[in-house]
Amino acid sequence: MKFARLLSSTSHTSMFKWRNTDGIFGLKDFRKADDLVPIARRTRQHCHSLYKQCLEARSKPELLFLMDEISNNLCSLMDLAVCIRQIHPHLHFKRVASKCLQFMQPQLQL
Repeated sequence: MKFARLLSSTSHTSMFKWRNTDGIFGLKDFRKADDLVPIARRTRQHCHSLYKQCLEARSKPELLFLMDEISNNLCSLMDLAVCIRQIHPHLHFKRVASKCLQFMQPQLQL
């Protein structure tokens, strides 16, 4: 993907599209605890794809932009999981959130 097109695009590459929907925290695909697992998988795959783009970046600004997108995606999911783990009243939600955090841990090593 060309860097100029990335910058001129109105859409970010974030997996998280916060909306005013029926889903938990405004995420349409998040309606029950177990829905967090596929969201984590998609986020991890997306971050890996962005990482591959970093390896092919042609300029420092492009690399910085891609790294920021990785950070945004990781933090969006991990902040959500930490929040659920800390404040949700149901144990199952807390357990799934903890598993998602463990699943995402290797991504932080990139």
